[in-house]
Amino acid sequence: MSSRFVSALRKVVRALQSEGFTPVIVGTYALILQGWLPEDYIVETKDIDIYIPSPDVLVAIATTGSRLLEELEREGFIVSLHATGGVEVVALGVDKPIEILYPIADIYIPRVLLEEVVVIEGLRVLEAHAVLVAKMLGEEYSLMRVASILKERRAPVDVYRLIYLAERAERELRDMGDDVLASKLSRRAERVVGYLRLG
Repeated sequence: MSSRFVSALRKVVRALQSEGFTPVIVGTYALILQGWLPEDYIVETKDIDIYIPSPDVLVAIATTGSRLLEELEREGFIVSLHATGGVEVVALGVDKPIEILYPIADIYIPRVLLEEVVVIEGLRVLEAHAVLVAKMLGEEYSLMRVASILKERRAPVDVYRLIYLAERAERELRDMGDDVLASKLSRRAERVVGYLRLG
């Protein structure tokens, strides 16, 4: 794995942990770290995602005199806030920005998925099946593109585990009263599982 990315991630993670946050590497890069996608697939991604299950991270960065912001800048990062609410962290010499995501608008990773974490190179990484279920809540094109590559590469996708995690996440969303997102997850889970099962 590219030492530039891992080194930059470790610094951002360390800064977030020093402020009491529990960051998890999610998204496509989590699949790359676990060997489900080839390392060169990084060129297809716009950024590397770190998820914090609390919107308090925005306050910790955006507040005047923020220790977190000062620490990131001291480490050589350039930090900016997106109009959509996301936080982008750019390191010199690293091709991809790191985006700090948290529950806002359409970005939400169910807590039952966040329980599925593996440690790789000292980083907490969302387990690959949980990444796929989380992707079912995002852009459909990106989800199906990843599913296509995983099928082509014969990645070790256990469709029963995928179904189990999708059902747990759907139940959590329904319990929260978000039937729209739960239904979206259910439909996409059926589509992805059906696609992966086809010979």
